[in-house]
Amino acid sequence: MRACITFLAAALLCISLAPTQARAYGKDLEDKINRQKLNSAGVFLRVYHKGSAEKILGVLYGTGLNDNQRSGVLQRAGLSRDQMLTLNTAASADGVKGAAKAFASFKLDPEDVLKSLCLTLMREYDVRTAIDFVMRREGLNEELLNAALDMPYAGWELGSAPQGDITGTLTKTGDVDLLYLWGTPRQRGYAYGKLMARAIMSVVNRHMLTDAMDGAVGDIPWDAICDAQYLRFDFEPAHMEEVKGMLLALEAELPEKDRIIAKYNRPLKLADLLALQTSGDWAGIFGSVMCARVGDSNLVGRNLDTRYDDNNEIFRRPLWLVIEPDKKTEKGQGPYATLTLAGMISGYVGFSQNGAFAMLQDGDGEGLDKLHCQPRSLLLRKALQRCVGASRFPDELALALEKQHFTRGAIIACGGRKSRPPYVIAEADGHHDDQKGVEFRTSTPEAGKTGLTAANTFETRYREEREAYWKARKEENKDFEIPEYGRDARERVRKLNESLRGKEVVDLDTFFAALKKAERKGEGRLTTVNAFLIEPDKGLVHVKLGKNRYNGAHAEKTATFELEKLFTRP
Repeated sequence: MRACITFLAAALLCISLAPTQARAYGKDLEDKINRQKLNSAGVFLRVYHKGSAEKILGVLYGTGLNDNQRSGVLQRAGLSRDQMLTLNTAASADGVKGAAKAFASFKLDPEDVLKSLCLTLMREYDVRTAIDFVMRREGLNEELLNAALDMPYAGWELGSAPQGDITGTLTKTGDVDLLYLWGTPRQRGYAYGKLMARAIMSVVNRHMLTDAMDGAVGDIPWDAICDAQYLRFDFEPAHMEEVKGMLLALEAELPEKDRIIAKYNRPLKLADLLALQTSGDWAGIFGSVMCARVGDSNLVGRNLDTRYDDNNEIFRRPLWLVIEPDKKTEKGQGPYATLTLAGMISGYVGFSQNGAFAMLQDGDGEGLDKLHCQPRSLLLRKALQRCVGASRFPDELALALEKQHFTRGAIIACGGRKSRPPYVIAEADGHHDDQKGVEFRTSTPEAGKTGLTAANTFETRYREEREAYWKARKEENKDFEIPEYGRDARERVRKLNESLRGKEVVDLDTFFAALKKAERKGEGRLTTVNAFLIEPDKGLVHVKLGKNRYNGAHAEKTATFELEKLFTRP
């Protein structure tokens, strides 16, 4: 089972409805809850969203949590030890009103307590008990509770569509599509949705909501994952505007019947598109192997997977996405390019116009135990757009990563034109409190023409932790088997090292051959659909376009793209 279950199961485990003789609500409301697959955390999140500090703290002190549980909630919400002591002392002296007054002096957002509280409540209450609790406590009737369950989260209101001409062009060139977007973030997102409406719906229905995707996240339903976007992730205002613009365009371009999420029989909503943007953080959809070569050739390579599309419908025509920021409202940002999925506003191999690049070995979002995490691919997009000089980009990225919370389990190769060393590999876990949140590895002049390789993070920094997790699973279930990817990851690293290290000359063919050796064969399929090679100093990107997962990327021809031309608006 993929490592993403660790954080999603802990955050949004779907608790079954407990049988009870007394019905706290009617059938219509029960059907709605069942359809949304809400657990108790989802109920509290919706009912108390935008609530006052007094209301939220009233839930915190009134739900039967013990002292340790309350302390855990407050700590995750960002309170210091002294603040927690002050809050509890005020609550003991003057109840919830006293606690609310003390909390106001901290100048913290009570909504963070709500989010953190929900991560604890999911184990304390089933849905019926939770609803009965809030209805009795707040005097809610079914009509008001229905309205609460449909309430959009703060900042998720769509607003209106932008006016004027479409600020984008879609060009079919060779084996790929080129989508070029400009204007304000909302205008860009609207153009994206207008030009690629049906392709976006195809990605959501064929890629994100397949049975295989459900298998990747255990029993966590898609709608619960959508709630996780609000609980966990912070989106840059510009990124949120792009996604909102995209949804507004889809609603204008397609009739409702063509915007239906087939698996849940409901129209596409903003949370679906946000979950698409963070999919690499919770499901490892692009999980793959990345390797690099230091020396005269200065090459960096990466296998690019699409795990849940056996017939390669999505990547049959890959999408080059090029984003040109608005000069008035987005000062200090440059253009960004990536080869990605329709509907995503970032990718796992990204470029800046001045020649910097970043390649993310995405991992599976293990240990996501903080609020206000940054989606990793969007974090890299922001860093690339703010890149001052390609030769200095590794240092720039190091500073950016050390200031942000993001899910651990990520390895990033980054570099740029004329940067020396030509690239670095960053192993990032998002844990900054131990001063080891980001660890960079580079070659040394004494090493000569050697290569560095990177593979699955849990096999490097988290080996002991993963093996302890598998041991515990085995003790719980004697039939549990360690996943194949966990058994053969070390072998993949060995093959990469043997293919690259000590080579005096590395050309495109031998580098692609090294990536091919890193493919994992399982269940009659290959892991890789497409593969990348980058020559930063030449400004070239080489892509092996795969036919499908049964053939892999390396049986197909290579397409070469010049970044300078790619960034030129058609």
